[in-house]
Formats: sequence, structure tokens, C-alpha cells
Amino acid sequence: MLKRSTRNTVAILALLAGSAWLPAQAADLQPQPAERLRGCAGKKQEIERELRFAQESGNKARVKGLQEALAGANQCTDAGLQREREGKVRDAQAKVKEREDELAEKQAKGKKKDIAKAQHKLDDARADLSAAQAEVYR
Repeated sequence: MLKRSTRNTVAILALLAGSAWLPAQAADLQPQPAERLRGCAGKKQEIERELRFAQESGNKARVKGLQEALAGANQCTDAGLQREREGKVRDAQAKVKEREDELAEKQAKGKKKDIAKAQHKLDDARADLSAAQAEVYR
């Protein structure tokens, strides 16, 4: 028969071995994230994901709109989508330029309140530009 300290050591080793095994097994059970698609396929995938969420939450108006968007996405071409996204970037760049000019004008007048407001508008326009640029590569 094993001594008490030997039994405790064996029990601890068995527990450690089991605890090392469990996380490895649990990781295998985790669903792997789906690879993100690009272009029109990615657009359809995103609409379908949002549609499932809207259906689960019972948002009928959102479901209807997303179903229409999905029908429109079936006419999508990657080249057309790329042109559309590049157009949004050009529009956003023009808006940033307009806001920069507006800020320079307000700075010339020197009214702090107007300058702060113009700076905020410029910051928003730059954020929109960054978002549009990110979409080009999706």
C-alpha cells in the first residue's frame, strides 16, 4: 500500500495532467471564426449576418430592408462595388478639403467657439474618410 504522501503526490499529478488536457479539448470545441469574404461575397455575407440578427430580435422593418438589400446584392459585381467605394472615398476627400477650408476661414476670424465647431466638423469628416478608405479594401 502507498504511503499517504505518495498518494497525495499521485493525486496532484493526476489532477495537473487532467487540467492541462481540458483547456486543449475545450479549444477544439470552440467554433472557428469564418473567414471574412471580400467584395460582393463579403457584402452578401454581412447582409445575411445582419438579417439573421434582425430576425432573431424580431425587428420586422429591419428584416424587410435587409431582404431588399440582399436582393440588390445579387446584382453586385466586384468591379462595380470597387468603383462605388472609390467614389465614396473621393466624396469624403472633397468633404475634408471643404472642412479644412472652413476651419482656416474661422481661424482667420479668430472666434474660438466657431473654430472649435469647425474643428469638430473637420474631425468628423476625417473619420468618415478613414471609414471610406477602409471599405475600399474589404
